[in-house]
Amino acid sequence: MRLDVVGVDNPFVDILYTPEGRKKFHGGSNTSTIITLARFGLRTGIIGTCGEDEDGMNILKELKSEKVDASRLRTAGRTSVCHIEVMPKYKKIKVSSLQFSDWIIQRNCYKRRHGIHK
Repeated sequence: MRLDVVGVDNPFVDILYTPEGRKKFHGGSNTSTIITLARFGLRTGIIGTCGEDEDGMNILKELKSEKVDASRLRTAGRTSVCHIEVMPKYKKIKVSSLQFSDWIIQRNCYKRRHGIHK
């Protein structure tokens, strides 16, 4: 199938903490853009890596349900997670931690070890 738009991204999970509770949703600006374009009727795909854990499988299910071609999205390790806390009392949003997937950490260590700076 020929695609109209392909995004290159490593989809991750945002966990949003509010006074009302906790909510999980997919993260990554490219992933969100690709899903939105698919909703407008474009044939979209994504290239990248997400975890082979429950969060990664949920991302894959969502992409497929939105008719995004995820055949080039590989799974490895755990899914990257971003924790976001909404603090209305202080009128702030705090990104408390970003946990990168095993694959991204291993790739960056390999690049440093072998002097690859791209």
